[in-house]
Amino acid sequence: MWHDFIYHILLLRDFIAVLFMSIAGVWDWRKREIDPRLWIAPIVIGIVVNTYRALYFGISGLDVLSVMLELLFLVVIGLLVFCLRVLGGADLLALATLVALYPFPPIPYYASSISLLRYASLLPPLLEILTYYSFAMIILLVYNVLSNLRRLRMLKRIDIPLRRKVLYLISARILTLDEFMSKRFYFPVYVPGVINRKSFNVYEDDREWRERLRGLNADYLVIACWGIPTVSFIAVSLLIYLLLRFSPLALLLSLVVKW
Repeated sequence: MWHDFIYHILLLRDFIAVLFMSIAGVWDWRKREIDPRLWIAPIVIGIVVNTYRALYFGISGLDVLSVMLELLFLVVIGLLVFCLRVLGGADLLALATLVALYPFPPIPYYASSISLLRYASLLPPLLEILTYYSFAMIILLVYNVLSNLRRLRMLKRIDIPLRRKVLYLISARILTLDEFMSKRFYFPVYVPGVINRKSFNVYEDDREWRERLRGLNADYLVIACWGIPTVSFIAVSLLIYLLLRFSPLALLLSLVVKW
């Protein structure tokens, strides 16, 4: 009876995780802003549920290692947020919420009979979720490069170092001013005579840039980076993880072990 009860509690935790991450994902996609108060409830629920889970099943050495790795990862993300500003505070809070909800590898209930899932139970959940996120980013970069190839001649004519051109080709979009004005959450990194930089600050306002560049010719070159809705992609990655209960990392681990 108590065995079934704890599994129902963990399933409820999954529902809460999807609910709150979905709300945050929609806000991030539409506004690139998330109310920090949204994270309070899932963090508290995660701590309570996983404390109960630890008391019922105990804590193994693998559990301790998982928590340590996830906390270490949060420290690294914190440095990126507060020192380099390549990520926003909401991204850090979203990942902290996932750590609170999923600090331990899956219990045997989720990895009972399928050998692949047994190996998935060895990996920290945050690592598996971010594996799917990484695949999404790779797809996004490939799409970005393919979109930029039709404007390659424009990029070649710019008097900047080759490595900067390669960076723009991969991580930015080559646009005309008219195209830039029609888009949201794009931040210029190169506009002739206006700005020349490698990246942008995540705390910039895209509306200010559209206003600043409004007086230029409609065909003027604008190379801009898209402000990626990180939490939105994390929310989708979480959903995929919960549906499959393993990631490509688990598949790789199973192949290595069998080999």
